[in-house]
Amino acid sequence: MNEKEMIIVDEHGQERLCTIIFTKDIDEHMYVVFEFNDTKEFSAAEYVPNPEKPEEGEFIAIEDEHIWSQLEEALSEYDGE
Repeated sequence: MNEKEMIIVDEHGQERLCTIIFTKDIDEHMYVVFEFNDTKEFSAAEYVPNPEKPEEGEFIAIEDEHIWSQLEEALSEYDGE
């Protein structure tokens, strides 16, 4: 696995390999936009680093429509490059 890949455990307990497309800071929070390698679907989550181990952290589901809108716009711009 390279530095642009990560494994996410889905709601069914399945490990899924993902590729990080980009990260974006919004309102002092970091968001990660990624693609599931098996389905080529895009998703995103807020990344909260572990203060004791900076290379590790956790993902939190995004529930704010304003944040989703900004990330979708950023993904459109990214795809257009």
